[in-house]
Amino acid sequence: MPVGLFIDMADFSIVISLRPNDAGDYNNRGIDNAKKGKYDKAIADFTKAIKLSPSDAGVYNNRGITYGHKGEYDKSIVDFTMAMELNPRNAELYTNRGVSYGNKGENYKALADFTKAIELDPKDAEAYNNRGSIYGEGEYDKAIADYTRAIELSPKYARVYINRGITYGHKGEYDKSIVDFTMAMELNPRNAEAYANRGVAYVKKGENDKAIADFTKAIELDPKHAEAYYNRGVTCRCRGEYRNAIADLTRVISINPNFVEAYINRGLAYSEKGENNKAMFDFRKVEELKLK
Repeated sequence: MPVGLFIDMADFSIVISLRPNDAGDYNNRGIDNAKKGKYDKAIADFTKAIKLSPSDAGVYNNRGITYGHKGEYDKSIVDFTMAMELNPRNAELYTNRGVSYGNKGENYKALADFTKAIELDPKDAEAYNNRGSIYGEGEYDKAIADYTRAIELSPKYARVYINRGITYGHKGEYDKSIVDFTMAMELNPRNAEAYANRGVAYVKKGENDKAIADFTKAIELDPKHAEAYYNRGVTCRCRGEYRNAIADLTRVISINPNFVEAYINRGLAYSEKGENNKAMFDFRKVEELKLK
C-alpha cells in the first residue's frame, strides 16, 4: 500500500506558513534555532509565540535561556521572573534565574533562587549543584554537602564530581579531590577538565610525574586548554625542564595573549635558563598588561 505524502515537522517554516497563528509552532522553531546556535532567530520566534500566547510560561523560560546563551542576563532574568508569575511552583524557573544572577555576580540572589528551587523540588540535582557552586566561593563544607546531595540524586552527574573535587582541593583534601576527578573520568573519559584538575591535585601532593601525565591527557583531549598547558609548563619549570616549560607557556600565550601568569613564568624560565633579554621582554609585557 503506497504511503501518502506528509509534512516533515522538522521544517517548521512550512508548518508556520500553514498555521501562522499557532504559538506552539513558533516556540518549536525557536527551540530548533536555539539548538543550532541561531539565538537571534530563536528569540524572534519566542517573542512571536509570546505575542500569540502571552500566558505560556514555558516560552518565557525558553527565551530567557536563549538570552542567557547570548550573555544578556538582565533580559533573561526579566523572562524567568515573568514565567514565575505565570507558574510560581516551577522549580526549573528559579534554577534558571539563579544561574543568570550567578553569571552577573549577584550571588545572594542566586543563592536565594537555588534554595527556592530545592524547596519546590527537593530532588532537583541541578539546583543542589548550582547552590554548591555559590557556596564553593568560600563556604566549602556547605558546598560539599550540596554536591554530595546532588550526587546522591544523580550518581552519573560527572560535572558535580568535578565541582566537589575542586572544593576538596580548596580545603587541602587532595586525596578526596583525586577520587572525585577520577570518578568524573570514569563517567566521561573525554572530559579534559577532570584530567586538568586531577593534575593540579597531584602537583599539590608532589606527584609531578602523574600531574604531567594528566595535563598531557587534558591537552590531547582539548588542544586549546590554556590552563593545562600553563600548569604543565609551570610544573616543568619547577623541575628544571626549561625548554619544555617555555614551549608550554608560549602555547598558553598564543591561546590567550593576556594571560599574565604565563608571561611571568616564561620570564622566570628564561631567566633561570640564562636568557636574560628574553626574560626582560616577558617581565616588561607583564607590566604593560597590568596597566590595561
